[in-house]
Amino acid sequence: MSAIYEYGELKKQDGIEQGIKEGRKEGRKEGMKEIIKNLYETGMNIKEISAKTKIDIKEVEKILN
Repeated sequence: MSAIYEYGELKKQDGIEQGIKEGRKEGRKEGMKEIIKNLYETGMNIKEISAKTKIDIKEVEKILN
């Protein structure tokens, strides 16, 4: 194998790994949004949600609006 081919394969693998990391991060973010919405729907107020999730009140308000 040539050095150029091997370099390309390494870059390809790096890209795949980066994509997986970003996908997981986005999935966790979307999951937290759903949790926040569910907590609010069950009657928990924004201040309590912020305290329990450790997410800033303004961010919780943004998610709910």
